[in-house]
Amino acid sequence: MRKYKSAGFKHLHGEMKDLYERGDITAEKLREFEQDCFKPAADTSPNLRGAASNKTTPADGIVHFQTD
Repeated sequence: MRKYKSAGFKHLHGEMKDLYERGDITAEKLREFEQDCFKPAADTSPNLRGAASNKTTPADGIVHFQTD
């Protein structure tokens, strides 16, 4: 499930969906608004305390582990 950037964006998204359902805005405009409305997928994953972060460099394909 996608997460909203804020409660305000959640409310506005509901309003924009209503406008779309009434035909006042296009699907393209709704999708455009949604890009600003939701957090990026990387921001929605839980932050595990003490977990190592994985980094892969495309050149060598090797996963490097780093601890904070």
